[in-house]
Formats: sequence, structure tokens, C-alpha cells
Amino acid sequence: MKLKTQKALIKLGEKLANHPIYPSAIKVRNQTALNPLLKKGGVHDKDNPKTRHKKERAKIRLHLKHKRYDNNF
Repeated sequence: MKLKTQKALIKLGEKLANHPIYPSAIKVRNQTALNPLLKKGGVHDKDNPKTRHKKERAKIRLHLKHKRYDNNF
């Protein structure tokens, strides 16, 4: 989209949102998407072995980099 079109759409959206008749006409497509209690939890980083291993390796690499560890014997 062109920049002018985006600005025009933003202004139109603001006008419609502030208009007394139209707030009921503008609805969220998925009501549950905005509800924080109904969001998917997922696995925490500390419980995910793949992510934990990746972070540990990154920390080790950083530590060795700061020690100026040379792998050439």
C-alpha cells in the first residue's frame, strides 16, 4: 500500500471508532484472542530441554570468547 492510503485508512478507522453509531458495528474477529486468561500457555524456556541446551551453549561460547580461549593446540 502507498503511504497516503495507509494514512487515509488510519484516519477513517479513527473516525469510525469515535463515531457514536459505529462502535457496535466494529467488532473484534476473535474475542478470545484478546482475553489473556484464554491464551495458550506453551512450554516455558526453563522446561524446554532444546531451548535450555541452546542457551547453555550460547553462554559457554560467550564465556570462552571472553577468556580468549584458542582451540588451536
